[in-house]
Parts: sequence; C-alpha cells; structure tokens
Amino acid sequence: MSATVEELPTRQQTMAEQLRELPRAFWMLNIMEMLERLAYYGVRVVIPIYIAQADEIHGLHFSQSEKGFIFMLWALVQTGVPVFSGGFADRYGFKRTIAVSIAIKVVGYLVMATQREFWPFTIGCLVLAARSTCWSTSADFSGRRWRTFSTACRGRRCSTAAR
Repeated sequence: MSATVEELPTRQQTMAEQLRELPRAFWMLNIMEMLERLAYYGVRVVIPIYIAQADEIHGLHFSQSEKGFIFMLWALVQTGVPVFSGGFADRYGFKRTIAVSIAIKVVGYLVMATQREFWPFTIGCLVLAARSTCWSTSADFSGRRWRTFSTACRGRRCSTAAR
C-alpha cells in the first residue's frame, strides 16, 4: 500500500500583506502619477473659463472660436505625440523620459501662466499637451516593468537582484 503525502494548504496573503511587499519605487510612481493627473485635469477644467472669461479683469478674453481652436490643437498634439514619445521611452528608458517630461511640464505651465497673447499662450498649451503624452507613455512603460516583475515573482520570494 503506497501512502501519498497530501500537500498542506498554503495560506493566502491578505491584501495588506501584499501591499506591504510592493517596492518603494512602485509607490513613488503611483503617487507621482496621481499628483500629475490631479494637476493636469485641474488645469483642463479651469482653463476654458480662464481663456474666454470676458467679465474678469485678468482673464485672457479670447473668443469661443479661439478657445475651440486651442483645444483642437491640444487634442491633435495629444493624439500624435505618443507615436514619437513611445519610441523615446523605449530607447532612452523611462527614468530619462520622466525627467524630460517633468522639465517640459514646467516650461508648459510657465508659458501658460506668463503669456497673454493668443499664439504664445497656445504654444504653452501645446507644450503641456505634448508633455502629458510623454508622461503617460513613460509611466505606462514603467508600470509594465513592475507588472512583469510581479508576475514573474508570483508565488515565491524574488531576490533583489531580480528587481
């Protein structure tokens, strides 16, 4: 009679235990992404009011058609830039891409804050739109890196060399 050894059931980790095991870089990336999205979408909500507000002394006083033109160009840039910025992230790495993205973001916000004429302000908006696509591409790239790492190490402890 042959005896089989039953495997002991393995205890599943709780969600809190799984969250504690995530590396520091994972949390930094997610917090940066959250703050970036909050700032970006905050600007996207307020900027139409700032552009066309005729009754405010410090508003830009652009027409509705000029506001529509700015947002059309913004959408075109956001759609077209990822074709090139994805290659940049793949070639130079996500850390450099994020650094360049942050520098472009600062320039875009500064130009938008200081320019009161149509074309300089529009250029600031387009710089910000180009930056947001660079950020998304690099954050997606680094997110894939962490997903690949966590999938490869699922169910066992991975050494820090594998990270």
